[in-house]
Amino acid sequence: MSITACGMDCITAGSGHQMVPLAVSVCTTPAAPGPVPVPYPVFASSADGIENAPVRTKMGGAKILTVGGSFKACHGNEPGTLKEVVSLNTGGPSFIVMGAPIVFVELGMVGITGSPGFLNKGGL
Repeated sequence: MSITACGMDCITAGSGHQMVPLAVSVCTTPAAPGPVPVPYPVFASSADGIENAPVRTKMGGAKILTVGGSFKACHGNEPGTLKEVVSLNTGGPSFIVMGAPIVFVELGMVGITGSPGFLNKGGL
């Protein structure tokens, strides 16, 4: 039995959720005669782990994904060896921008099934 918020399953490190981004990942890919920007289908999985999870609270003994946290990595854009055109990296962390609007854990909305997000976060 899973824990729910607003009638949807909560995203935890053990829930097996996958996220597809709101925006496509366009990576510069080496090809003859020169590098070409190519869109790649990417996804992130909670099975890879969760970063910046709430410190004092867990669900079912697993880390919780909240707005402000992120999936550890995204997959699918690894062939773009010259990096993504926006974030300048590949396989980066993936974050959600909206969770359950009435369920907060340590000041962040809890991620639920269908939470929108972006992949391959660059920078700090």
